[in-house]
Amino acid sequence: MIINNYLIIFGYYTSITFWVISILIYILKIFNDDFGTFTSYGKLKFGLNSKEKKENKNKINDNEQNSITSILNLFFLDKEIIDTKQAWMLFYTVLLVLSNLFFFILSEENDKSTSTQILFILFFIQAGRRLYETHFIQKHRKSDMNLLLFISGLCYYIFLTLSAFTETIYKINHSKSETISINIFNLLLSLLLFSIGSFEQFKSHEILSLIRSNKTNLSSSSTTRTTTTTNKNKTKNNILNNIMGFEVDDSSDEDDNDNDNIQNKNFDDKIEYKTTPSTKYEIPNGRLYQYVSSPHYLSEILIYFSFLILTNFKLNSLIVRFGFY
Repeated sequence: MIINNYLIIFGYYTSITFWVISILIYILKIFNDDFGTFTSYGKLKFGLNSKEKKENKNKINDNEQNSITSILNLFFLDKEIIDTKQAWMLFYTVLLVLSNLFFFILSEENDKSTSTQILFILFFIQAGRRLYETHFIQKHRKSDMNLLLFISGLCYYIFLTLSAFTETIYKINHSKSETISINIFNLLLSLLLFSIGSFEQFKSHEILSLIRSNKTNLSSSSTTRTTTTTNKNKTKNNILNNIMGFEVDDSSDEDDNDNDNIQNKNFDDKIEYKTTPSTKYEIPNGRLYQYVSSPHYLSEILIYFSFLILTNFKLNSLIVRFGFY
């Protein structure tokens, strides 16, 4: 398969342009609070506190006409019409397909791109694992992603693969094949770091998923116990009414229900989960959570660092991508 050199050049410089724009947007997100909120979703958008969420939302509405978001709203980029979980599944599917496609193109094109071919294999494994975790492991809060975030995420995974592909071919065509040559030590080290990062990220997501499942089960169990107690008291009163011929006062039963609710609360409090007073968010424990607050993000950094080692720090697109961390 012969790849048109002009298409490679066009794809290469288009990828560079994309990453430059991405850096500028990322800087804007850091220094502009309004735009930072606009480009967030779920609990990160307003925080977990409902009062804080309401105050921030009102603040945004008041300043909307004087903000950069007013321009984005004109193009309907603020519309939250895409389910967050479905959006992430689509992103990983795109990464899965493109990694597979570019791998086979490189394998047929020449034998000077071994490290990039292995890179696409790792992309493929990463995308497959994250797709599985998103669908079967992670418990997502019900939230929607706005159109700007969806387009940004889609473009990110497209250019993550496209930039690595076009940069590799571009350097080979310009007699820079030595920049992407395979190094056995780098290969083994990158595979080791990739394996560790992938495993720890998977276990971290499992722990988070288990916590959310326990919260749901405990809430359902507490509600069930309260309902059962109330039904038993009503049944007892109905029997007494039929036998004695007069109505039994339910106020004492209400007191009993209150006592049962207190007991249920005490039972729930015995479950060994640490909580913060303001958000009542259960702090994960176990594995890397004993040492860092976000081991899943730390694992992601380790995974992308393994990509840099594999390519001997010669793919500029990967270096720029790593800089986002």
